[in-house]
Amino acid sequence: RKHDRFMQIVQTLVDHQAPATGFIIAGSIEKGQWELLEEFRKAGLSLGNHTYTHRSLNSMSAANYIEDVARADKKLSPVMTEPKFFRYPYLAEGTGEKRQAVHNFLASLHYLIAPVTIDSKDYQFNEQLYHIPYRERPARSPGLIKRYLAYIWSQTLRAEQRDAAENKPVKEILLLHANLLNSQALGDILEMYQQNGYKIVPLSAIVQ
Repeated sequence: RKHDRFMQIVQTLVDHQAPATGFIIAGSIEKGQWELLEEFRKAGLSLGNHTYTHRSLNSMSAANYIEDVARADKKLSPVMTEPKFFRYPYLAEGTGEKRQAVHNFLASLHYLIAPVTIDSKDYQFNEQLYHIPYRERPARSPGLIKRYLAYIWSQTLRAEQRDAAENKPVKEILLLHANLLNSQALGDILEMYQQNGYKIVPLSAIVQ
């Protein structure tokens, strides 16, 4: 099922010509999942580093965090794409000297840091989906997906307002996870953006 859901996400991205970037927790790659990462890359999609253990920088020293990132960098080198992207777990970049030390290390490995401007909170909606009994999902999941789409759009409008207040161009980065919910809703999400005039571009067109 995990394989089928993942490939459904990949196919949806391809069908909508959406050049997504997937961020990999290197220590969580299970048997048979290297092939999925290869399929993701073969589809013209990008792959980046999301650390080895997915721990927050706020919960560990800079030295331990750097070691974790380096461990992931080594393991992921066969599948990572160029340019090299890194995303902080929990979007936690730390502060002060700790933050700067990690930034310097990432720069030394030629990583670009990928921020997030729209957090879908998809894990919350995905949990709700799993709480629906399996036989009831065909009838009840459309309503959940409708609420999910409405939430994403409200977050998008908020991000646009923030850009306008800061006199920035509207260039948003949406955070999604490869989960059950998005295997069903991703097409609707992409169509929502495209129907509202958004052009979906590679991460490299925003983060440079």
